[in-house]
Amino acid sequence: MPKIGEKKSLVDIAVKNAKLILGKENLKKIKIREKIPKQVQILKNDLNMNISPRRIEAFDISNIQGSNSVASMVCFIDGKPKKKEYRKYKIKTVVGIDDFKSMEEVVFRRYNRVINEKGQLPDLILIDGGKGQLNSATRSLNKLGLNYITIIGLAKRLEDVFFPGLKNPQNISKKSLGLFLLKYIRDEAHRFALSFHRKLRSKSMTKSLLDDIPGIGSKRRDIIWKNFSSINEIRNSTMKDIQNRTKFSEKVIKKIIDRLNKSD
Repeated sequence: MPKIGEKKSLVDIAVKNAKLILGKENLKKIKIREKIPKQVQILKNDLNMNISPRRIEAFDISNIQGSNSVASMVCFIDGKPKKKEYRKYKIKTVVGIDDFKSMEEVVFRRYNRVINEKGQLPDLILIDGGKGQLNSATRSLNKLGLNYITIIGLAKRLEDVFFPGLKNPQNISKKSLGLFLLKYIRDEAHRFALSFHRKLRSKSMTKSLLDDIPGIGSKRRDIIWKNFSSINEIRNSTMKDIQNRTKFSEKVIKKIIDRLNKSD
């Protein structure tokens, strides 16, 4: 640790050079973090956007046979799923099957909350569906004063991309990496909505089956689900096996077995 003289000068030069090199390395890391993936850049050009759609949020509605209507919102940042940002919704204001009104409700709820909580808005909103679903979502954005956000619909049949107010789809090559990214995001929104829908249907079926059995209250239901993972597992178990796991009486177990055997 020289204090004066030539050695001190050499140490000062070494420290200065080290700081310079370290600064360059940090700058490289920052540039790498800010690098926009190729697919996202291509998508920007495909959609004629002014900015790269680094944050994309996509919506899908699921209502198989008109029951338990739900919606999903998935978020992709720089072309990759950000699962912590995923959201799922139960439809609250729509009676029966109406994908258009359901989409309008969910988009409004999502961005009304983002505004109130001062959250981050997306660069691009992707709607699973054609012009009907897209127009419904656009109405919600207009109500919230968010009509400046780019929003598109991706129709399943021909993978056509629609913009609000335009009759014909956007002319995007079917081989474009940008379109592949949109399809991937759309399919992920569909998967997430479908899994949520199935879970709700399973819960509602399970609840109705167990609630209809006399003598099975909340405590006994809890015991059942601590020891069995599904209705089928109970159906496939013997009375002795059920008794060993739950400690219920044979009379109660017979009621459970009879009820499950009568159901689909």
